[in-house]
Amino acid sequence: MKTIFNILLVFTLCLAISIPAIAGDSYYVIHVKGSVTNKTSGKVLKVGDQVNSTDQLKFATADAGIIIMGSKGKFTITPSANPNNKSELVAYVQNALLPMKSSGHLSTRGGEADGVIDLKTYFGVSKFAIIGDKLAIKLNTTRYPVNDNQVFIYRYVYNDTVVSKKMDFKDNHLILDKTALYTFNGKFIDPSKINNVEVYYTNLQTKHSTKIVNFMPQFVKEDDLKAQLKLQRKLLKEQKVTDEQINKDLLQFTTDVYGRTDEEIFNEWLKTSVNAE
Repeated sequence: MKTIFNILLVFTLCLAISIPAIAGDSYYVIHVKGSVTNKTSGKVLKVGDQVNSTDQLKFATADAGIIIMGSKGKFTITPSANPNNKSELVAYVQNALLPMKSSGHLSTRGGEADGVIDLKTYFGVSKFAIIGDKLAIKLNTTRYPVNDNQVFIYRYVYNDTVVSKKMDFKDNHLILDKTALYTFNGKFIDPSKINNVEVYYTNLQTKHSTKIVNFMPQFVKEDDLKAQLKLQRKLLKEQKVTDEQINKDLLQFTTDVYGRTDEEIFNEWLKTSVNAE
């Protein structure tokens, strides 16, 4: 009997050694807001890093967070107070996973043959994403004639001072140029520090102005967005998702994270900057 017991013990030990420990689910970081550290590895997270479901994360601020992606979809992770250290904001990945939900932002179409006829509908009333530092919007010049007297004014408040900038207009296109619009008294203003912007259609001769829209421009760093979308495209390709659906998914991600955007301009940029490589 003892011999049989010893044989069973040896067999059990061998079996245990031969079966690897089951690792937690693994995810790729596809977006980071603020500063987030993986306490398990000690690494400050960036797009492209992997995290496991058993990892613990530390957040520098209460509004920091990450979006991760795995075979089961996309998830957001935000912090909660550490019960052992109230000043520390942490989260275990497996306990903090929240499926990424649509923000409700819709892309906009500026591709009318004669140009945009309603800038309020085009920009919306909340966040509007601009890839890079400049956006050129083709206007319907019958609806919005522009000349030396009839112009568009870009207005916002900075340090209790109202800043008004005449917007550039070239070849029937209204230009949103970050450098031109956010330079004041020789200093560049970080657009992310401005809560909202008003656009007025103004006659300089009569001084009559009509407010067209109040919205929040979001100038998105092109290289950052490209890295986020290229990674997602790679992961979706591995999941055998069609190119058409991938493009829709990437547009939805961009609008959910950064705000509504011009679908036609986005798709052209996607084709040349993300899908071409």
